[in-house]
Amino acid sequence: MRRLLLIPVTFCLFAGADLSLQASDASSDQKCTPPLGACKKPVKWLTNKNECSCFACEHGTPKEHMGCTSDANVKLSLLKLQSDEDGVELAAKAPLKTLKGTVKQDGDNVSFVSDTDQKSWDVMNPETLKDHVGHHVNVSAHVYADKGQIHVMSVKMMKAAKDKSPM
Repeated sequence: MRRLLLIPVTFCLFAGADLSLQASDASSDQKCTPPLGACKKPVKWLTNKNECSCFACEHGTPKEHMGCTSDANVKLSLLKLQSDEDGVELAAKAPLKTLKGTVKQDGDNVSFVSDTDQKSWDVMNPETLKDHVGHHVNVSAHVYADKGQIHVMSVKMMKAAKDKSPM
């Protein structure tokens, strides 16, 4: 019986490079729709759905397209390509933390108020929390303590505490 050995491909990450980001196991991305094909900078993370991460490739250009992947190495490569306004990699610059708190909105400004210290954080990608305004949530986010900002990677609603007060 022959065994197939899958060797992960290493990608060169150059600005504007065409990245044919395919999962090392072709069957692993069959559940991700639409599947991720070639991706060029600028890249923007959009959302996680089920076990798939979705990205906008060539974000903000006429050639912008979306693709999703469940391959952890591909996700990491794309997150490294996504840069903030200073050109510093988001994943490397700020630690990924899990925070519990409440989503607030004031006009177009969306903020996150942490349960632990009541600190208010500006949300760098407010579209990820727009459907959760006023909700108590658990977020996974890159925390930029020096800027008072977070970049939300995933959000989950928390169950409401039951009222135990006597009637």
